[in-house]
Amino acid sequence: MKMTKRAVLVIICLAIMVSCGGASEQEVLKDEVIKIHDEVMPKMGELKSEEKRLIDLAEQYHLEDSVNNNNKVEELRGLASHLEKAYDGMFVWMRQFKADLSEMEEEEAINYLNEQKEKVSKVNEDIKKALEAAKKIEE
Repeated sequence: MKMTKRAVLVIICLAIMVSCGGASEQEVLKDEVIKIHDEVMPKMGELKSEEKRLIDLAEQYHLEDSVNNNNKVEELRGLASHLEKAYDGMFVWMRQFKADLSEMEEEEAINYLNEQKEKVSKVNEDIKKALEAAKKIEE
């Protein structure tokens, strides 16, 4: 019996230490959302550079032979549009993201952050896919 009381006391102490020292679920989720954003935010300039490169390349093909190069021109313009949408997607997400959640109850904030995590993950994926497709196109 004596050992059981000691074990329970140790478990309670550990639980208190963990709950006081650990980050809340809300803090962890917010950090995850920001990390997903921060991973691709530095690629925004690259998105615009690739978009311009593809538009210029499409124009070059068009001027060379608009009839025979029509499919290539349309493909390049489509990829440039995909890059632009990925770029815009980041800024649309950033404008609607609320960093200050102090007005929300804990459960509401956690639900909000889970939704934001899904949205920013989609933005992240769109940016990576658009850049990957653009880089496959050589001049």
